[in-house]
Amino acid sequence: MIKKIMHWGRHRLQLGGIFLLVFVALPAMAQELSILNGVTKEIPTHDNSFAWTVDYSEPINKTFSWSLVYVNEGHLIDHHRDGVGAQIWAGFNMTPRWSVKLGWGPYLYFDTAAKPAPVIAGDDHAIGAITSLATTFQYSKHWGIELRANRILTRKSIDTTSIVAGLRYQFDAADLPGSAQSADWWQANSAKPNEVTLYGGKTYVNNFESETATAYELEYRRSASPYIEWSVGALREGNPGPLN
Repeated sequence: MIKKIMHWGRHRLQLGGIFLLVFVALPAMAQELSILNGVTKEIPTHDNSFAWTVDYSEPINKTFSWSLVYVNEGHLIDHHRDGVGAQIWAGFNMTPRWSVKLGWGPYLYFDTAAKPAPVIAGDDHAIGAITSLATTFQYSKHWGIELRANRILTRKSIDTTSIVAGLRYQFDAADLPGSAQSADWWQANSAKPNEVTLYGGKTYVNNFESETATAYELEYRRSASPYIEWSVGALREGNPGPLN
């Protein structure tokens, strides 16, 4: 079990490194962050569960944008699956405040799936495809309400549809990395580039019991340039049962 958990974690770390390179390589524009909650349905069993979606996006031009997305598809029968993806979107404004867009891209999933005896559960992972349709009503300069449908198709696992809704926040591009304001901020703060952060949260074991424990992390972070930081941290995962 511990080997499976470590193997599962290594794939997430590798993908996280790829996402980091994407952030470093691309110029900053009007960035948006969405946090959405709803339901997942598996077809053809019609099994239902919860769903979470976290999405970070940037525009390419008035029509197209790109995003990085995390989807937790919930606890369906014989499957506890989540994953990360990258999507290209095309959309338009119905009114100055109301927009509609359609996105598609690859989806790397991690699935705790039931297996024949004597194995109880296995950690399956592969690449599928995620197609999303979203509509947003922007009710203030920064805040909007978003409704989104995700359709996830795979060759070796289940296919799901999720409907989620929540809040979208649009950051002010003038204060983002690469802007004149950001350059001034970096020059003013380059003499104090050190940060220490203490985190608290939960550890979830990737099996059908989903045992939990309290988790802590202490991190030291240092700025190396306006675009690059490095950090070192100590993580305590607690004692949820299968590991300590």
